[in-house]
Amino acid sequence: MDQNRNLKGELTRLQRFIEQAEEKLDYAQRETARSTAQDALREATDLGRDMFKLESLRQQKAKAERLAELSTRYQDIVTTIDKAIDRRHGYAQQLLVRYSEEVGGLGEYSSTYISQALRALGKKSLTQRAEVALELLTQHVGGYQKTRRIESDKWWRDFDGRFKNLAD
Repeated sequence: MDQNRNLKGELTRLQRFIEQAEEKLDYAQRETARSTAQDALREATDLGRDMFKLESLRQQKAKAERLAELSTRYQDIVTTIDKAIDRRHGYAQQLLVRYSEEVGGLGEYSSTYISQALRALGKKSLTQRAEVALELLTQHVGGYQKTRRIESDKWWRDFDGRFKNLAD
């Protein structure tokens, strides 16, 4: 009889230990998903800004090219703008790579953790650009969860389409 009571006590302690470990694991996963979502939103917002800047540079280049047709002295401006476009495009590509990694990481969490993380971000005071970025992030994570594929080309087009004319 004493042995059964001792075993019951041990089992109860083990059960409490397991429950505490599960609570800690749940908290850690929830917080890590939130942090990953926040990082992805930051990358998405920065990428959106760069898409707008790229479009602005393209428009400036078109104007400079029209002026260069009238006078060769504007050709240097076209060259300078081309270099700026190349630099900005390279930086935007780096942002897309980091964003894609964050989306892939976030997409590996359970839907519950992802939803909680995205809802928490949506409750914050966001700029217009960050709100649009959050919409794309939500869409991209949902797509990733279904396909388990990072679709960088599609995501680039999504960002370009949504941000090229969006100024804060």
